Order: sequence, then structure tokens, then C-alpha cells
Amino acid sequence: MITVKEAREKAVSFLSEPGLEREFIENVSVKLDDAEKLINISRQKQPQKIL
Repeated sequence: MITVKEAREKAVSFLSEPGLEREFIENVSVKLDDAEKLINISRQKQPQKIL
């Protein structure tokens, strides 16, 4: 299974390719610790939908 850190890095790299600045992407994206918390909650609760 891919880690949260690996997934975030892949997303940032993907968004950087079309010319978006990496610093901008990192500042407007979900921070790593918050992403980990959200994933842990969703794994525990197993919701039908996530908005």
C-alpha cells in the first residue's frame, strides 16, 4: 500500500509538470499530518461517501 507521504509527493510532482510552481502547490494542498489524520479517520469509519 502506498503511504500518505508517497501519495502526496506523486500528486505534487504531477501538478508541477504542467508548470505550476511546487511551492504554490505545497502551500495550497492539504498538509501531510492533516492528510494522515483524514485517512486514518476514513479507514476507521469506512464512510460510503467522502466529500
